Amino acid sequence: MVAVPALYPDLAVVHVHESDPFGNCRIEGISVADLDVARSAKRLIITCERVISNDEIPLQPDANSHSPFYWWMPSARCRWEAIPATCPTSTTRAKKHIRQWLAVEEDLDEYRGFLDHHIFEVSDHQEYVRRAGGLDRLEELRRLEFMETS
Repeated sequence: MVAVPALYPDLAVVHVHESDPFGNCRIEGISVADLDVARSAKRLIITCERVISNDEIPLQPDANSHSPFYWWMPSARCRWEAIPATCPTSTTRAKKHIRQWLAVEEDLDEYRGFLDHHIFEVSDHQEYVRRAGGLDRLEELRRLEFMETS
C-alpha cells in the first residue's frame, strides 16, 4: 500500500445535464467522479446541456442535484460538450470517433496529426463538432441514447 497526498486541482471543469443561472446543477444518473472533482478543486467551471430556471431545482428534490452555487465560477450552456464521451440521458458516446482516436495512438506521427486536426487546429467547439461528425451525427447519437427510430 502506498499513501499519497490528496489532489486539489486549481481548476476543474465539470459537464452536467442541467444547471440554473446560479450554478446549482443536476447530473442525471451516475455521476462517476464529477462530484469528487467538483469538491476538490479550488475553482470550478460548470458546463451544461440545458440551462433551467432556479425555480425548477426544488421541484425534484430526489433528483441527483449537485454543486451548490457557492462552489462554482461561471456556468455556461455548451451542448454536446461531452463528445466524444457520453452524457447519459443526453447522448451516447461517439464510438466511431473514439475508435479512430485509439487506432492512431500507436503511431506518434498519426496521433499528432489526429490531435492537430481535431483539437489544436479548431477555433471553437462548433468546429470540433463539425470535425467529429457534425450535428447530424450528434443528433443520431442522441437518438441512439433514447433508442428512438428515425
